[in-house]
Amino acid sequence: MENELPRRLFAAGNEPEVDKINNSCRMSVLTKIKAAMPEEYNELKNDSVFANIVALHENNLGYSARLIHSMMCRQLITEKKYEIWCVFGGRPLRFSLQEFYAVTGLKYKDEDGIRDSEEWKDDNGFWSKLLKRKDKISIKMLLDNHLPRVKVWNNIDKIRFVSVLSMGLDAFELLADSIIEVQGSLKKKGSYVLNGFSYAFQIWVMEAIPKIGSILGKKLNDEYAEGPRCSNWTGAAIAFYDDIICLEDNFQMTDVIYPYISFSGSLDLCESSDFAWPKETRDATVDYLKAVIKSGNGMFGAVWKQ
Repeated sequence: MENELPRRLFAAGNEPEVDKINNSCRMSVLTKIKAAMPEEYNELKNDSVFANIVALHENNLGYSARLIHSMMCRQLITEKKYEIWCVFGGRPLRFSLQEFYAVTGLKYKDEDGIRDSEEWKDDNGFWSKLLKRKDKISIKMLLDNHLPRVKVWNNIDKIRFVSVLSMGLDAFELLADSIIEVQGSLKKKGSYVLNGFSYAFQIWVMEAIPKIGSILGKKLNDEYAEGPRCSNWTGAAIAFYDDIICLEDNFQMTDVIYPYISFSGSLDLCESSDFAWPKETRDATVDYLKAVIKSGNGMFGAVWKQ
């Protein structure tokens, strides 16, 4: 396997199309919170954990199941569990915890001195009220259906103190697991279920392939230099399969693709040890792929076997 590139999940031009993705990423929950708890919603907009997710909702960026499905069909087959590699226009790009953090800003490390819920005190603020609610709008629903699988003890009262959790770590793991798990369902004509915060995957594609970003939406600030990318997009996010295929068929060597992106906005080819998974699987084909990228080879025209 030395000096070999990973194989494609589907041959170029043979990517299947699906009618619908049943996704668990529904921004409608924030609409319900805003209507039922307006004061708490405004507090949430300034919360260190969810502020940028709420900004995504406020900016009305649409959800593009076709784009997400199209990119998942362009995956490379690897042994990696926490790196999703795709190919577009013959060129590789990676979706990992680093890219997920660049999009969402969700913490991937617990803060020092993290407190368990036993030390948590009711301050009658947003999180206190959500932790005490017993109806359908609850922090448990937010966590279970929209973000991470946070450690939960016997009941919701024993959830770890939310504001300092490494939510990004669990949120990314849930999404990455689901993307890999549904590989066998991508050929279905009807639909399949994708779990996790899949908006992050969509916005990653829009950032990593600027031409796709310009089709689906518009950046609110072209000079946006550093911060979670999800808060800087708006637009209907309407793209048909033919739009994506046509763009790829006409992709040129001079067209931009960023194989890696980072929170800093520098878009350098970078890998940080901060985002390393201790139990990640080594794959010689990915090692070779990264070495080729690092060498400065744009890989335009590379042969990707199925």
